Amino acid sequence: MSDDSSVDGGRRAPGDGSPSPHFDLVVRGGTVLDPASGVRRRADIGVADGLVRAIDPDLPVGPTTDVVSASECLVVPGFVDAHTHVYWGGTPLGVDPDALAAESGVTTWIDTGSAGGGNLEGLVRHVIERSPLTIKAFVHLSYVGLVPVGLTETVFGELFDPRLGDERACLRAIEAFAPHVLGVKIRLGATTTGPNAPRALRSARAVADASGLPLMVHVADGPPPLEDALASLGRGDLLTHVFTPGTMGILDGAGRVRDDVWRARERGVLFDVGHGSLSFSFDVARRALEQGFAPDIISSDLHAFNVDGPVFDLPTTLTKFLALGVPLDDAIRLVTTAPGRLLGGARGGLALGGRADIAVVRLEQGSFTLGDGCGALLEHHERLTVVATVLAGKRLRFDPEARRQGKRKPERPVDGRLTPPGGAARGSPSGA
Repeated sequence: MSDDSSVDGGRRAPGDGSPSPHFDLVVRGGTVLDPASGVRRRADIGVADGLVRAIDPDLPVGPTTDVVSASECLVVPGFVDAHTHVYWGGTPLGVDPDALAAESGVTTWIDTGSAGGGNLEGLVRHVIERSPLTIKAFVHLSYVGLVPVGLTETVFGELFDPRLGDERACLRAIEAFAPHVLGVKIRLGATTTGPNAPRALRSARAVADASGLPLMVHVADGPPPLEDALASLGRGDLLTHVFTPGTMGILDGAGRVRDDVWRARERGVLFDVGHGSLSFSFDVARRALEQGFAPDIISSDLHAFNVDGPVFDLPTTLTKFLALGVPLDDAIRLVTTAPGRLLGGARGGLALGGRADIAVVRLEQGSFTLGDGCGALLEHHERLTVVATVLAGKRLRFDPEARRQGKRKPERPVDGRLTPPGGAARGSPSGA
């Protein structure tokens, strides 16, 4: 969809001497938390014409106003999931974002590398342009994107054949669909690039430089070594799967955050969670956080092989960071304002006159079990649940059947690498 939402300030909030406006929707009785502005206070949010028109207590409602109850809830910007795979029907990994948005609070989805130069048009025409959600893409260097991932009888990485790393085709696709593209993606590792990693990395860097877009690099088990990936990244580029347990992880042999990782952060490289099936370790994350190394972005890497665990959704991923000691307000910032900057700041806030993408969330108290991608479990006393999702001023309706279809996955994964050992828990009540 087109997401150009220029604002002119809109109607003034009640109490400024103007007549009380009519609101199409009011989120009532919650605590508004907007990391972009630093606001954290009890207030209602009034929405008209798809835009935020007022943030004040006790806003008036009319007979046709949709009132969203937010009692004992936080009212935050719609979540921005900066690492997903939503090429629904185009790759085995794809999930349907339209079916999953209502219960996840995610109003902006960034697809990271599902499509390359040969099939970006399909992602744009059949997913992005047909969706009411904001969906953007990082374009894979591989001409076929992630089509090989999931159902082949043998593992065949998308850049095992270096001829698929076609720089000109990738650039042509980026230019043809520029409004939908945020950057360039490459997956480095033994099962993705194999021995072609150095050449593929040079090509991805060249495409990013030629297009003026950031480069996102996936790390896992090498080759290559992590230092090769870091050396290719500069300000605004992203390293995803920052807390991977793989050989390209950010910790050294003594469990300390590597010096070259700190240097990369100093020069402006962004570190993204990208939970994924096997790319997130509680142990790695805990050690890094204890040393003051927090992620720049919390994202899910949601796809068809992890939507039933260990990822489930972005709120579950966020809950895991609460369990690891990240303060709630910081965690909310890392799924709103921080990833919103990838879109030029066009998402991730609740500014007056801005597009009304809103998530109403509650911290549910209890005893919950959470799982990482390595089979480890963590008990926590609360979990974040989504009460309501508002997209461009309209409440999204939860449809269980649509969700069931939207998370449909292929019959089986290729091998155990797409399935965490021992399964994984979703923050279900302990013992469930």
